[in-house]
Amino acid sequence: MRKLINFIFILNIALNITLLGGCGPSVSYNITKNYQNKIPKSIAVLPVRGEKAESDARHLFRVMAHEKLSQLNYNLLPLEAIDDKLTKANINRKEFLEKPPAEMAKLLGVDAVVYVTITNWSTRFLLAYASIDMEARFDMYAANTGERIWTAEYGHEESDTSIDKETLKIKITKIYEPMIQKVVDAAFSTLPSFPEAKKNKQEEGPKKKYFEWLQ
Repeated sequence: MRKLINFIFILNIALNITLLGGCGPSVSYNITKNYQNKIPKSIAVLPVRGEKAESDARHLFRVMAHEKLSQLNYNLLPLEAIDDKLTKANINRKEFLEKPPAEMAKLLGVDAVVYVTITNWSTRFLLAYASIDMEARFDMYAANTGERIWTAEYGHEESDTSIDKETLKIKITKIYEPMIQKVVDAAFSTLPSFPEAKKNKQEEGPKKKYFEWLQ
């Protein structure tokens, strides 16, 4: 028993030094040439693919991707409106994956659709060590051509140590929300924002002369 306690103590020290901070590779991405000339005026973020991940995690990926695009000044179709249109068209989770992106964009009435795919989701528990590893890919397709105009993929891993295995499980499952945010932030850092001046000009409409403001 004493040998086991000593082993766990040494393992804790080693893991705290090398693993506790978490890690992640650089972002892998590709963006079409002349993206600014193809920049979509409206976007729909589709339900997340990746059945290995928990349903709450898939929901968070979708919501955070939607929010990030909004922060980048893109005009977005509300998530509730997307799901409502899919339901009315009798398109379930499996069927929408089988349809071409251009067809999905046309159905939703947007210039582009964004697919979020959780490519890796794994948790590991070993004595006093636990880790969660996730990776996701984000793909944007143009409605008019079906071309993939942007894609980015990023992964992140976090780990923790504890003598109590049950405490460890609770801690590691609670950290995936900030981890998802890190993955989303990293991936979308490669996507140009919607031109602010162009957006403001569209919202303001035609410029009026001074005397017209008095009418």
